[in-house]
Amino acid sequence: MTLDLAKNEKAAELLEELVRSHPGHPKLLRLQSLALNRLGRVDDVVTIQRRLRGQFPKDPVPARLTRAWMARGNRTAALKVARDRVRMTPTDAEAQRELSRILLAAGQAEEAWWEIRRAVDLASTDVKTYLIKTWAAIKTSRWEAAREALAQARETGGPTEEIQRIERTLRTPDQDRKPRRWRRSLKTKKTWISTRTSL
Repeated sequence: MTLDLAKNEKAAELLEELVRSHPGHPKLLRLQSLALNRLGRVDDVVTIQRRLRGQFPKDPVPARLTRAWMARGNRTAALKVARDRVRMTPTDAEAQRELSRILLAAGQAEEAWWEIRRAVDLASTDVKTYLIKTWAAIKTSRWEAAREALAQARETGGPTEEIQRIERTLRTPDQDRKPRRWRRSLKTKKTWISTRTSL
């Protein structure tokens, strides 16, 4: 029996048969998880990965498990898995980057900033890492660091559309908008005073 993971539906069916015949076989379970992940069957992926984690707690955590939890909208579970992954593979830059990405999505920008700095130390030429570092810097109002990280992303061949989106954000950061809001408020106050005086 041959297995072509590119044919996702057929692969999932074949793997389901094989797993029934060989329950608990780790390689088959991992392949089944991969096939189901490609089909977008997130709940099934989570179930299989939980089973594997129970059988092999010391094995590295696959990135698709954190993404599966995120797809289900469970950021708490995704963060727990991502932290476990970093703890088990502390020199894996991709694991650090994934944790930073989830932290940003969860609104924990300050922690994401420190985690992504570790990822940069591990993979200083990775464009995805620089892009996440840029967003983490923006979210924590580290504007100079954001511009520096963006320049590094550009040098390493970052996607043009993403870079342009970040550039638009950096042109009008929060600290540049505040004075304008203050001036509008002052102008309104002056108008109110002028109106009161003329009565």
